[in-house]
Amino acid sequence: MPDRRENSSSDPKLSARYLWALIQARQAGIAFNNQVIDQAVHYLRNALQRTLSSSTQKSDEQAAILLHALTIPKTMQSQVVNQTDFSIANRLYRNRNRLSDRAKSYTALALVNMKRLDMADQVLSLLPSLQDRVDLETVAISSLAKQGINRTHQKQVIEEQIRLLLSHQSSPSFWINQDIIVTALANYFGRNQFANEDYSLRILVNGEVLTDDLEQENSLFEIEVPNEKWIKSSVHQELSCQVEFQLQGYGSYAYLVTLSGFSDQFLNQSSKPTKDLSSIKKNYYYPELTYHGKPIGVKSTANLKNLHLGQHTEVRIQIPVDLMTSLGRDINGFIIDDFLPAGAVMVDNSLKGDFIHSEVLAGYVRFYFPSRQKSQKRTGRFSIHYQLAGYLPGSYKILPTIIHPLGYQNFSPTRTFTNQPIIAEDELVILDSSTSLVSIDSTDSVARELELLNKREKFVLGKRYFNDSKYSLAFPLLSQLRDQYPHYNTAEIARMLMWIYTDITYRKQQNLTTDDLTNSQQLVEVFEALRESQPSLFVPLERVQIIANAYRQIEEFERSVLVHQATINASFKRDIKVSGDIADRQQFEDSIRFASDLWLAYPDTPVTTNTYFGITQMLANQASSSPTESVSLRLQALNRLETFRTLYPMDPLADDAALSQVNLLLDLEDYDNVSLVAQQSTKIFAGSQFLSSFQYMNSLAAFYQNNFQQAIESATLIADGNSENKNLAQYILGQIFHARNQPEKAIQWYQKIESVYSDAQESIEYFQQKKLSIPEVTIKQPKAPKILDVTYRNIDRVQIEIYQVDLMKLFLRQNSLGQMNQIRLAGVEPQLKIEIQLDHSKPYIDHKQQFELDLPQIGAYLIICRGDQANSSSSQFTSGLLLVTPLEIAVQTVDDRLRVYLKDTVTGQYQPRVHLKAIGSDSRQFISGQTDMRGVFLIDGLIGQPTVIAKLNVDNSKVVAYAFYRGKERIGSVQKRDSNKKQVGKPQTTNYRMNLNRSQESIQQSNIQKFEKLRRSKEQGIQMQYAY
Repeated sequence: MPDRRENSSSDPKLSARYLWALIQARQAGIAFNNQVIDQAVHYLRNALQRTLSSSTQKSDEQAAILLHALTIPKTMQSQVVNQTDFSIANRLYRNRNRLSDRAKSYTALALVNMKRLDMADQVLSLLPSLQDRVDLETVAISSLAKQGINRTHQKQVIEEQIRLLLSHQSSPSFWINQDIIVTALANYFGRNQFANEDYSLRILVNGEVLTDDLEQENSLFEIEVPNEKWIKSSVHQELSCQVEFQLQGYGSYAYLVTLSGFSDQFLNQSSKPTKDLSSIKKNYYYPELTYHGKPIGVKSTANLKNLHLGQHTEVRIQIPVDLMTSLGRDINGFIIDDFLPAGAVMVDNSLKGDFIHSEVLAGYVRFYFPSRQKSQKRTGRFSIHYQLAGYLPGSYKILPTIIHPLGYQNFSPTRTFTNQPIIAEDELVILDSSTSLVSIDSTDSVARELELLNKREKFVLGKRYFNDSKYSLAFPLLSQLRDQYPHYNTAEIARMLMWIYTDITYRKQQNLTTDDLTNSQQLVEVFEALRESQPSLFVPLERVQIIANAYRQIEEFERSVLVHQATINASFKRDIKVSGDIADRQQFEDSIRFASDLWLAYPDTPVTTNTYFGITQMLANQASSSPTESVSLRLQALNRLETFRTLYPMDPLADDAALSQVNLLLDLEDYDNVSLVAQQSTKIFAGSQFLSSFQYMNSLAAFYQNNFQQAIESATLIADGNSENKNLAQYILGQIFHARNQPEKAIQWYQKIESVYSDAQESIEYFQQKKLSIPEVTIKQPKAPKILDVTYRNIDRVQIEIYQVDLMKLFLRQNSLGQMNQIRLAGVEPQLKIEIQLDHSKPYIDHKQQFELDLPQIGAYLIICRGDQANSSSSQFTSGLLLVTPLEIAVQTVDDRLRVYLKDTVTGQYQPRVHLKAIGSDSRQFISGQTDMRGVFLIDGLIGQPTVIAKLNVDNSKVVAYAFYRGKERIGSVQKRDSNKKQVGKPQTTNYRMNLNRSQESIQQSNIQKFEKLRRSKEQGIQMQYAY
């Protein structure tokens, strides 16, 4: 059946079987609450609607099972077919070809219940033969349907089905479906066992025919014997009747008799009342206790036997709802009469309950209830309660409470009056004035024996006493509660008991000492219980010291030390707050000095050591925001970090301290010590999460010192690993080989991180591009050989044409030397023409080849060069004037950025740290800077055609060499110039320490937050979970 509890899960198909069984039981004469069937029908209809929302074979089978249960006639005379049920049956009938065998059998049986025999017969005709069927449930259901149709051509099939069911009595499937199988068997034998004989049944009551001609077609029927048929005995005043059955023909019958009635006589009051769920409960309880003249809010549950004169008692009555409804459903309402003891009077305005009306009559109170009244608390019982006050000493009989229908005086008493046993004392004793009146006020002492108090009263009173610091009154109540009810308000009771145990005034009053072993054991027990249940509770220091002494008294010395350590930590946390107050007054140095002095004053604990490390991170963080004092603050932080690592080498934060130390040394550009500390940390902290960071720092320091071999060795370890610095290490390796002019190895490393760093991808493109160039301006001494330097990369051959020109006229006509590659000297023969095959044995690098030109006189010569590869259709074109310089500038343009590569043409090496100035033809100011370790200078913000000039003191002497470059293409725009004013002069660089800085920032922020939280905490005492 459907479970009425919330969130319960019921099986609709199983509920359908139960409903079928209940209907059969009621038709067999078994009496029970009819609401059960109504509720089941309601539940199954809802389940059927949910099932019909989908259309699968499984849902169709469940729908057929539920539909059959809903179409079973609820009474013998029920013949009305629900139109909704038939529409569902018609839907299943239409889909009969796709139904499972079980669904077909249930659909057919449902159609039989609806008297749609032809439709049922058509559905049954689709079932396979018995030889192909092994499901006994399907056989039994189809047999019931065929028996319901009762056609001649089906009798043989029905008999075969019955024999099949009987032959499987020993099989598990028979007993799994025994309810359905037995129904099919019983229905078959009930219809056919005496089918050859006609018989009828006559029923007589006291010799008079009550009913006649009950034929076998009506195998089940219900007959009620009228009241007037009952005969009253003159001797014992008993009612009786005689029922006689007369069977005509050959057959058998069975019957079930149900007797019901009531009595207007009281039950035997001498017998002890029994506790029954259907009985009325009536109790006299002690009045509610008060505290400072106000009720404590907890009702007493102790039964009162003796009532003092003038004292109040609370009467509580509980009447089961089923007790009222058992009187009948056609009654308009109920009346409950409750009798008052003769020596007591009801207290005014004390009457409350679930009733709709009440009357205080002479000696009793009458309550009125409607027929469908529900309990306000929905407990299944009506409640009535009021107060009585004793006014006349004596012993008084307690009469039972009675219940009867509204207007019962107009009906026969034997049908309308009921009386139930009462659960209460037999009499109430009211004591005279000579006996002292018992007070209910518990302000200064408990007004009642502890045995009469329930756990709620003990708890509320104990808490009131505790809140008012009346520990001597609270302790007995709370300790007894903890012993009797260990799981009741465990945390709150343990907290109050621990406070009482550790209260110095209470300990003096009770003469408790630290040598009291029992007291110490009890204190430890409540402390540990409270630590488990309320770990976030803070306990004052002086109380924790008493707890630590208690542990020592019971010889748990290790736990005692831990509790004392927690006391030290709590005291330190309290004192460190002064540092926070000083910092709030913008006195950073004084706050750090105070915190450091406090650290020196306290013994080492995890809290104090973590605080000292937090101080170092505060100094390092302050250095970043104080440019003028950054060096001084970093040195202070370094000194304290060295102290921390010396004093606490095994501390969990030691590797954090080492990482912070190396980062500070990098900030100070002390690369020698960076390498030293990083190498030491690599060995000391081999298992640290920062191991790869230490290795990377060592490589980075060597890189900054131009110690490329050591940098390669250290960076390779990181590049081959899986740390967060792996990509940066690969990047450094690519740059090292780039700076050493080993492009093949540089490309190998750049390719690993080209998707991460655009600079790596641009460097690869730079090495792989074709290049052919001659100096734009070459200056030679008149006596010097006329040598033309041709620089090329990935070029196989070159053709040179030389024209003598007037340089001044050429400059005036072109307005710039930047357009020389567009000059066309039509009709002019070159003075010199040379075609040369170039050496291409080493790709990716620049090659230089010199050609001595046979020029007849001094002057300016326009030189045009064309070069190409044998396997490529594209060619390179360049031009220039004959000029001289030991330096060469190569430029790579990436969008609006210039990548300037400066290299010594004599040595072939890239030139780092060379000063450069750049300007665009539409720019308004120069951009200055110097090349990096690779000889690269990145320029952003130029507008127009770029011109770059480099200046270098040759061999650190006064000799100054210049390099000149004029761009061939325009870059940037005027609009970008205005929007990027703030960015001009700030070339982009790679942050090799971004991961290190991120780790350092994480360490700093984490420990600074802990330090700030510690010195600004509002905690008072020790939190329970950190007591040990």
